Amino acid sequence: MNWDLNTLRSAATLLGFVAFVLVVWRTWRPAEQSSHAQAAALPFTDDETTQQGAPRE
Repeated sequence: MNWDLNTLRSAATLLGFVAFVLVVWRTWRPAEQSSHAQAAALPFTDDETTQQGAPRE
């Protein structure tokens, strides 16, 4: 097989597409729904401490 520049470009594009599909699949699989719901609720939780660890007034 002759490996020219266009073949390498096609292989890189295919690898990028496969990586994209894997990331989308891992993100949207049903097992991750509960962790996504928890992460979405984080801004609305009321912490007892600030980010530095000092108690809130």
